Amino acid sequence: MGLLKQNKLKGETMRVLKWFVINGLFVACMYLGFYEQHEGAYNVAMFMAWIAIVLSPLMLMGDVLKAMNKKGRSMPAWISISFDIMVVLAFVWFGALVTAIFYAIHIFITEGAWSEALKLKPLDDGVDSDELHNEKLKLHDEEEALRRAKASARIAEIKEALDYAEKAHMKQTTTKRAK
Repeated sequence: MGLLKQNKLKGETMRVLKWFVINGLFVACMYLGFYEQHEGAYNVAMFMAWIAIVLSPLMLMGDVLKAMNKKGRSMPAWISISFDIMVVLAFVWFGALVTAIFYAIHIFITEGAWSEALKLKPLDDGVDSDELHNEKLKLHDEEEALRRAKASARIAEIKEALDYAEKAHMKQTTTKRAK
């Protein structure tokens, strides 16, 4: 397997792992906070939910959409949507209706952003941007070397032509003096 594919696979694995860690923490805090009545866990769960709600409109910005397009989803859409619907249902079940309503709006914003991001033309057909940049630099350097080699060859041709012309002129001048 090529280095590029290994790095991409490693990046995808890390994104999935981060998704599970963050969402696992969220679910654990929701369980402990709502079901087991631990106030600290409840506060963390509500904080995480409201951060997601407040930050979700930022996903509609052009640069963010491009970044989303480049990296792709951590999980398939059906898993993310199912998870978010379960979160909304848990908020409703435990009476956090305002949070449930805004979290549902967050789902629509998030999925709308993903829909827009995935409509964008792929930035580099799956090639890492650093790798693409390095390839462009290498190509530029090769083109520059080729241009210099051609220029050097032309200069050598011109020098050869000038030497020939100078020799011909010297020969002609020597012949005229001899007469």
